[in-house]
Amino acid sequence: MGRTASLLALWLLFSASVAAMAMAVAIADSVDNSSSGGLFWSTAKDEGDLMRLSEAQETTVGVDDNADLDGGFSSLDGMLQWAIGHSDPSKLKETAQDVQRLSPNELKKRQMEIKELMEKLKMPSDAQLMQIAIADLNNSSLSMEDHHRALQELLILVEPIDNANDLNKLGGLAVVIRELDNPDTEIRTTSAWILGKASQNNPIVQEQVLELGALTKLMKMVNSSFVEEATKALYAVSALIRNNLAAQELFYAKAGDLMFQDILSNPSSDIRLRRKAVFLVGDLALCQLENTPKAVVPLFSNRHFLKSVVDLIASSDLDLQEKALIAVNNLLQLRTTEALDFKEYCDLDGALERMRKQLQQLMEDEYQRDYLMDLESLRKEVELVFHQKLVKGAGTCRVVSFLLSSEFRSICSSSSSSSSHHMAFYNTASFKKSVLPAAADSRFMPLMGVPNSNYVVPLDISSSCITRPLVEILRDLNKKIPDNIVKPDDCLPIPWYHANRMLSFYAPGWCGEIRDVIFSDNGSVTVVYRVTIRGSDGEAHRESTGTVLPTDGHVDPVAAAEEIAFCRACARFGLGLYLYHGE
Repeated sequence: MGRTASLLALWLLFSASVAAMAMAVAIADSVDNSSSGGLFWSTAKDEGDLMRLSEAQETTVGVDDNADLDGGFSSLDGMLQWAIGHSDPSKLKETAQDVQRLSPNELKKRQMEIKELMEKLKMPSDAQLMQIAIADLNNSSLSMEDHHRALQELLILVEPIDNANDLNKLGGLAVVIRELDNPDTEIRTTSAWILGKASQNNPIVQEQVLELGALTKLMKMVNSSFVEEATKALYAVSALIRNNLAAQELFYAKAGDLMFQDILSNPSSDIRLRRKAVFLVGDLALCQLENTPKAVVPLFSNRHFLKSVVDLIASSDLDLQEKALIAVNNLLQLRTTEALDFKEYCDLDGALERMRKQLQQLMEDEYQRDYLMDLESLRKEVELVFHQKLVKGAGTCRVVSFLLSSEFRSICSSSSSSSSHHMAFYNTASFKKSVLPAAADSRFMPLMGVPNSNYVVPLDISSSCITRPLVEILRDLNKKIPDNIVKPDDCLPIPWYHANRMLSFYAPGWCGEIRDVIFSDNGSVTVVYRVTIRGSDGEAHRESTGTVLPTDGHVDPVAAAEEIAFCRACARFGLGLYLYHGE
């Protein structure tokens, strides 16, 4: 009786395996006939060993809807239950009797057959599939079609970041980069696509691809006459250099500026290529804005390049216009760009006005109205930033003249305090009558700014005063402030001079600067102030604002707003932050 039960179980397991294999074959047939396709494995390997089915394809078969693993079975027991439920009980009994008559050798042979079947049903891991695809690419005896399929497999497999990180360990990166020189256009295109997918937001792979010298090859491919190859190559270049300062330096060294100008200034360039290029320009400008690298990028102050970006605002393609506006917005905020270049050489005013009229006409289409309104908001934002930059430029010219005047020299000679210099500067009649009118002529009086005034604690770069990492400095800045200097009832919980003293003690080498001064129509004055602290492992900055009203009765509202902004910027580093919790 025990032998019969074991034989029956063995047969059922075999039946389940055969049923599962039949189901797999049926699914494979449905995949071959499906127009949507699936994941195809290289013909150089046995398809039965490499079959992989997507969840969408599995659900087309009559399998339990609750199954959540590959093949629809959570375990062999589940497979066994499925086989029993889909078998004829009378035939099960008849076959069980046949199994009882098997000899020990026949039973052993049957067990081996079942084992082989189960091995064939096993799913290869992603790493194994990548190894197979790489081996096919290295096999010169295979057909071109097999190489195409191997690259398509890698294109899908490298999407997960873990697989992308394994690609170089398996020797795949070098193989894919080698294929960039393949005479076949499709192979070059897919190879560039793979590198882009693997490198995107992945510093590890970015560094590996750069070390293997792929950037230069990809930049040359961007000039390809085959549009698909050029767009995929530019996609890969973008994935390599975004958020990677070292890669950006190499990109500029390899004449990346010429690559941009060739694409953006050529009206015959494919629209997809221009979209990707101008989007990358905006991203690189933002990266420089956020990181302020040591080396200034000459590209961003090149008037011809700036004009090629501004001209895209006149495009009939709304997506390209949006990306161009974002790029211009970021370029305007760089200190290396000149407002007059945008105005006189690039005619940014005219481009923005023409776009306004274009969007106004398109607003009649209710299906696009929401998107068009978003575009108009972005256009207005760029216009405001542009005119603010123009105002600052005009104000700076007036201030330079004032600083060279005898009146300012007399102020400096009559006061020994840098704070007094600053306050006297804003109170002089020449400043009020000469500097402020520079902005008063603008239509954007509420946006008026005055030149930055920088305060830097004396710092010898070669000095050993900066010996602590930022984390230690921040820890000290978050300490409790002595009660005897706290003024809980004052608008400033800590007097600015005490904040200055504590910064110099805990963070020697700190610096501060006025980023902007804004005079509003209601008479209020707002100062934007930035504090930067330096540690042995880098530097960090925080910005804040301070505003005073005409009713506050300050003799010097600019200086008062500056003190508030300075103290609040310090609080953002933790200095007395707990004192502001009531605000």
